[in-house]
Amino acid sequence: MQYIEQIEIWLYRQFHGIENWLLALSAVSVVTIVLAVVALVMVSRLGRVQRSFTMFEAKTNAEIVSIREEHNKELSRIQDHHTSVVSDLEKEHTKRLEERGVQHKSETDEMSKKHRNEIDEMHKKHKSETDEMHKKIDSIHEARKTAEAKARELRAGWVYVASNIGSFGHDVYKIGMTKRDDPDMRIAELSDASVPFPFELHARVQSEDAYSLETELHRYFADRSFNMANSRRKFFKVPFSQIKNKLLELAPDAEIVREEPEAPEYKMSQSLMREKQQT
Repeated sequence: MQYIEQIEIWLYRQFHGIENWLLALSAVSVVTIVLAVVALVMVSRLGRVQRSFTMFEAKTNAEIVSIREEHNKELSRIQDHHTSVVSDLEKEHTKRLEERGVQHKSETDEMSKKHRNEIDEMHKKHKSETDEMHKKIDSIHEARKTAEAKARELRAGWVYVASNIGSFGHDVYKIGMTKRDDPDMRIAELSDASVPFPFELHARVQSEDAYSLETELHRYFADRSFNMANSRRKFFKVPFSQIKNKLLELAPDAEIVREEPEAPEYKMSQSLMREKQQT
């Protein structure tokens, strides 16, 4: 009886262990099933998420491509607008430059025309003043020429050497100057009624500055003046040879008419006086 009870106890224990095991196994199975279900759910959701992400990514890429295309279109439109604006600005700038150029050219032409007119007026005035000045200069030159001609005319003439031994004696000569065309006319004038015998011409020379030549001869023979009280008488007591040498030194083209006085009237008078005395 006791043995049977032990078997029953053992069986009970074994059965209870199996039950616990079965219970445990059932619990594990349930958990596993739950986990499996959860896993399936998560896998399903993960698939959906992945598909959603793939779809989102595709959509995003499409939007990015669309945005890029739109951006490129906008950039192209902005660039075209900028190019158009720049072109319009350049055209406007060129137009303004051309307008300013035309205006500047017009102003320049007007200014040039004004300046040309002023320059022409200045040239006319300068030409008028120059012509007037040239006329004055020409007038001065003419006046100077006239004055020089008159001066030359006044200073030009003949320098002559004459003697009158019947009136003044031997070796007394008059050194004079005349503006007559022929110095013989002056000799004739000297031989008027104021002297007893006529003068004789010994030398003559025509000079453009007869006054200076006469003055130089007078100065050279000043200490041989025949009238020491009045040198203006122009008579000198000196041998003709000395006068001839100085005259030819100052005027090499001087003409020597005679060296010795002929004095025909004086010599005839002397001869007649001697004959009268003899009778």
